[in-house]
Order: sequence, then structure tokens, then C-alpha cells
Amino acid sequence: MILIDAHGIIFQVFHAIRDRMTSPAGLPTNALFGFTRDMLFLRAQKPEYLVCAFDASDTTFRNAINADYKAHRAPMPDDLRVQIPLIHKVLAALSIPTLGHDDYEADDILATVAKLGAARGLDVWVCTSDKDCRQLIDDRVKLFNLRKKQEFGRKELLDDWGITPEQVVDLQTLVGDSVDNVQGVPGIGVKTAAKLLQQYGTLDNLLAHVDEVSGKKTESIKASLPYLEQTRTLVRLATDVPVALDWDAWRLQPLKTAELQALFQEWGFQGLLRQVRDGSAATSVQQPPLFPDAELFPFGANAPAGPESGNGEAGPAPPAKWQATYQLVDTPARFEEFFDQLRKQKRFAVDLETTGLEPLRCEIVGYAFCWKAGEAWYLPVRGPASDPKLDPDQTLRRLRPLLEDAAIEKVNQNIKYDLLVLRGHGVTPAGVAGDSMVADYLLHAGERSHNLEDLALRYLNHPVIPITDLIGKKTKKQPQLRMDQVPTLRVAEYSGEDADVAWRLCELLEPKLESLSRAPGVASLRKLYHDLEVPLIEVLAEMEYNGIRLDVPLLNRLSQEMGQQLDEIEQKIYELAGKKFNIGSLPQLRKVLFEDLKLPPQRKTGVTGAASTDQESLEKLAALTHLPGHELPKKILEQRQVAKL
Repeated sequence: MILIDAHGIIFQVFHAIRDRMTSPAGLPTNALFGFTRDMLFLRAQKPEYLVCAFDASDTTFRNAINADYKAHRAPMPDDLRVQIPLIHKVLAALSIPTLGHDDYEADDILATVAKLGAARGLDVWVCTSDKDCRQLIDDRVKLFNLRKKQEFGRKELLDDWGITPEQVVDLQTLVGDSVDNVQGVPGIGVKTAAKLLQQYGTLDNLLAHVDEVSGKKTESIKASLPYLEQTRTLVRLATDVPVALDWDAWRLQPLKTAELQALFQEWGFQGLLRQVRDGSAATSVQQPPLFPDAELFPFGANAPAGPESGNGEAGPAPPAKWQATYQLVDTPARFEEFFDQLRKQKRFAVDLETTGLEPLRCEIVGYAFCWKAGEAWYLPVRGPASDPKLDPDQTLRRLRPLLEDAAIEKVNQNIKYDLLVLRGHGVTPAGVAGDSMVADYLLHAGERSHNLEDLALRYLNHPVIPITDLIGKKTKKQPQLRMDQVPTLRVAEYSGEDADVAWRLCELLEPKLESLSRAPGVASLRKLYHDLEVPLIEVLAEMEYNGIRLDVPLLNRLSQEMGQQLDEIEQKIYELAGKKFNIGSLPQLRKVLFEDLKLPPQRKTGVTGAASTDQESLEKLAALTHLPGHELPKKILEQRQVAKL
């Protein structure tokens, strides 16, 4: 049985996929896409049972015990909130049942169903990274981290916290949870709590021998006694949530293929749409596989490359060995030999190595060129003093006419960076003809990454040399090297490979754009690529080179004025409400609007069913001028606008 902590995973992918992903209609879809891909991954494991748990309400039985429980939690971001109803739609199409209960949190539902599943003799995996769920671990129940593809059981808990699952609640009681506003014992963290439980076994036994505890911990524990039992109640997950048991409905069911295709088409998830159409999104409910062979899983964030790539598209057959020869051009004679070949080319890939990541401030370390798969030339102009190099100014002067010639086509991965570097050195490149990153984005806009490393693995089945192999990993004690401090022979191998991979990817992906153009109902991606996206690269580079002028004193003055304005608005809000409250707390705002002022709710949220306080609802309330209290939602809208500015 696989149990899913829905909100936990949704928040993870929302923050992990921060690129501005939107549907064709303009709705944000980053969390929706990441969550859907995770659900396909879990379905592909073919468990016997699969259930998703949601928080159904902002308040639970814990708020009755302590009104401040989770009171400081920030409200859900607006661009995530609008994705929650869409997530429920996709779960229905994926045939994954959902559970929720107004008086309990999703963790309580997970705890209850995990206990029931284990009692039926099932092996249960709870997909969550919430440490509260560590108290659920037993011989049949384990946690599973989707991001790391790792299970977490008794051994892992002992290795991490040094305690058993039976001691987790007592440890959490001692430590507390500042995020949830749950008081623990001041001065006691996880390590100290673990040591105390290793020594005394249980919290009750510790309290019975509290006078034996050394140092200031004795007084801290004694001072915490009035609320310690309440804390234990708050952190202990309920295992008796009255959920309706429907084991038949919880069994893994076939996908609702037609519904999924319609949703993926609507949201622009073209890679996932192809998986459903060609049947690679597993629809079978037969056994097995199941964890922990994560490298076999086709839908994870770390999906392997090969004939069936992570986006559901058949990739090239993996080559037996990466065949390539990269030449170091570090003397005038070698340069002339290289240059004689370069100026005959009508199209080439060019990749720059630099001293830093800021294109307009860094120096050029070297140039890599490729115009044939498996062959590249690297021209070092900076490097260690002992390594031969070309003269920087003379090399750039010789290359400049070719780089500025619009009739010679240039390609690379993220070529805009190279354009900016060259602009910073007085060269105005022309003839940009392709970018593998842009081409892949057009083909698979929903993919999380379009960087060179991922594309090389996905399409060429080739792991590129990591940059850290050259410059090292950044640590507090040891800064990374600059590229001009790395031996030029090593840089030649790295940079030549980058240019070679970019050349091969452009040669591979651009025809795919053409083939998709002929698909029924699909716009011409090749035309979009050549007529809009690629020409736009030079436009954007020129805009970034020119930059914008900021009136900093004016912005500082506006900030001060808005700060004063915000204070005045908030004071007016408190006056209209008749009391001070946390304006950013949705539960507190709901209480003021709908309980204290008796304003009529305009609609309910898609997940919890609570009265909505979103922009549209507040605007409708503010328009009810015949009702006392309509001024408050108007001021709330004003406060939100100024706060964002």
C-alpha cells in the first residue's frame, strides 16, 4: 500500500519547479506538473492500494486544544492555491482516491490508514518528508522520500536520530515545533532529547527522574511541566480518524485515459500527453514492481535516459561509446591551421569559457568551436602561467569578422550568454541560428530542466564532464577555482565537449520540430523556432547589454512612503475590525469577516470547503455597500496591494 501526503508533495514541487510554467490559458502549472509526474511515478510501481490524503480544513481538533496551533503559518501563495482544484481533477483522472476530514490533518489520516493497512498484513509506504510521520514506522510501515527515492525505516531512524519509532512522540514533545507553534523544552534540541531518551527510555521515566538530569536541563524540564502533556497530545498523530473504509475503491484502478488526455492537452503537458497516447503511462494494475529499485522507475525526477526517455518520446539508441576528438589550439601555427578551416564553414557551434558567471563583467578564458559531431577545437586565451596560450586581443580581432557575419550561422546551448560576453568585449555577434535549450523547451515545455547535462543524457545517453571536476565544489574553507586557473588541456576537453554536445543536440532537435509541425492540430514549431524564438535571442541579449536605468533615490522614497501608508491602512483595518489580529492569517481573517462582522461568504475553497478570502471574494464583499462591515474587505484589498508593492 502506498499512502501519499498530498500537500507535502505539492509544496515540495511548487518550490522545486520555480520556472514560470503556465498553461496555454495562462494558469500557473508548476506544482500541477510536478505532482502529476510524481503520481504517475507511484502508479508505475503497481501497488495493490494507492490513496492520497489532504488537509480538509484550516483548523482541527488541535486548535481546540491550543488556539495558537499553526497560527503563524503563512497563507498558501496565490499561484499555488489556484492549482489545487486542478490537482484534484488530475487525481480523479489518474484514478487515485483522496481522503480528508474536517477535524483532522492529513498526517492523522495517513497514520490511521497506515495502521489499518498494516493490520491487514500489507507492507505500507507513506510518501512524505514530514518528520512527524516517523512515529508511524514499524515492521510493516516505512516512509518513502520521493525526491531522493529512498525508504526510511527503523534502521534509518536509528542512524539519524538515535532512537526507536516508539520514542519519536516523546522526542518531539521535548523538542517542540516552532513552525507549528508547539512549545517544547527550552534549550533541548533533537540531539539532547535523543540522548535523554537513550538514557531513560521514555518521557515519563525521564520526568520521574528529572532531578538526576545534569545542568540547566533539569530546571528547563520542570518549568515546562505545565504544558508538556498538551505538547505530547499535539504532536501525537491520531490513529482513529473516522474515515470511511473502502478497500475496493482504494485498489489501484486503470487510468481514465480520455480524461487525462483532455487535461494534459488543456494544460500544455505535451510530454505526458504522448505517454498516455502511446501507452507508456502504465495503465496495468498487475503486480509487481515495487520499491526500492528506483533506477528502474520511468516517471521520477531522475528518470534514466535511453530508448524511452523521461518525456515519453523514443530517443536515439544509446551509442556503444562516446566517440570524440577535441584539439587544443594554443600556438599561432595551430591557430592558422584551425582558422583556415573555420572560415570555410557556413554554420558552427561556438562556446565560450569565462572567468565568472556575469557575462558583462567576466573575461574570456577560451573559445570552443564545433561543426562536425565528435570534433571540436579549443582556443585558450587565458590560463595557468605555465600553459601555452593565444593572445586574447589578437585572437578576438581575428575571430571578430566571422562572429559578426550574419551569413555564417551560429548555434550553442544558451547562446545568449555567449552573445552577452562578446558584447562586453566590443563584438556584436550576428547570425544566431539555433539554441538546443530553446529547441527542447519548444518540444517539452513541461520538463523541469533544459540544461546541457540533462539534454545530453536524455537524447545522447552521454554524461558530460561536471564543471566541479575542473573547479571543485564550493565550501566554506575552499573557494572554487576560476576557469583560467585550470590547466588548458583539461579545459579543452570540457569546453570541446560542450560545443560538440550543443552541435549534436541542435542537429537532432531541429528536425524534431519539423516533424511535429506536420502533426494534426499542432502549430508549426519549426516556424515558431526560426521566426520568433531564435531571432528573439539576439533581441534579448541586446536588451540585457543595454540594461535599464533606475532612479534609486525615488525608489527609496516610494518604499518609505508605502511603508507609512501600509501602517495607516493596517491601523484602519484594526479599527474596522474592532480589534487587532494577524491580517496575513486566513483563519483569523475568516473569523473577523464571517463570524464577527457576519458578512456572507461568497464562495468556498476547492479543498477545505472554508469560506474563501481570495481577491474575487473580497471584491464582491466590498461591493455589498448596504451591509455594515463592507469597508473592511475593501481595506484588506488595499493592504494586500500596497504590501506587494
